[in-house]
Amino acid sequence: MIRSFGVFNIEKVENTTEYQRLYEALESEKKIEDISCNKKNSFILTEDKKNVKGYISNIGTNTMRKRKIV
Repeated sequence: MIRSFGVFNIEKVENTTEYQRLYEALESEKKIEDISCNKKNSFILTEDKKNVKGYISNIGTNTMRKRKIV
C-alpha cells in the first residue's frame, strides 16, 4: 500500500537546506519524479514498503486537501 506522508508547498520549502538535501538524495537514487509540467506547486513524499519516493506536482496543497487526496 502506497501512502503519502508529506505534502509541502514547494514555494515554502524549496530554499531550505532540508529540502535540498532530501531532493538531492532522492534524485541520486532516481526516486524523484517531476510531474509538474514546469508549474511546480507541491512536493509530495510517499512510502511503499519502506521505499521512499518524491514527486513534484503542479497541484497545490490546498487543492489536494479539498479533493481529499491527502
